[in-house]
Amino acid sequence: MKKILFIVILSSLIFGYNVNAGIDVAGEARTERMKEYCRWQGHESQFKEIDNHQAKFLCIFEDKNSCDLALYYEGKCDDQYYLQKEFLCVPNNEEALFPEIQKCCNGKTVFFDRSTKARCDSYYDYYSQPENILLMTILVIFLAVLLVVIYKGFKKNK
Repeated sequence: MKKILFIVILSSLIFGYNVNAGIDVAGEARTERMKEYCRWQGHESQFKEIDNHQAKFLCIFEDKNSCDLALYYEGKCDDQYYLQKEFLCVPNNEEALFPEIQKCCNGKTVFFDRSTKARCDSYYDYYSQPENILLMTILVIFLAVLLVVIYKGFKKNK
């Protein structure tokens, strides 16, 4: 029974850590793209503390007006503050600088590859990549072995 508990705790630590790390990285990468977009449009991005101990990023314009960074990135602020609101489409196999608001020339949606770079491609299937097939196979085998061990543990206790 101790072995089963050890395996369950170990696997939850390993898989739980990776999942949480991925979420944090994705959020930070999106924030960095939004700040870069604000600067690319000729403005300044700034972190401001608001009342009730809340804080947010703002895009500060030359006339000292500002707009929430996420709203600016989505094109929801006053049109006068955009140098270029529409982008040229992203060519095949090229990186998209601002993936949430850009489109691919081939009509496909922008996707994030393993390096968290946003790209356009005519066909991309994460699970068909050889290294990912191997990873998924190992994961399935690990889970099958874990289930067998748990089942045998319950059988012994009866």
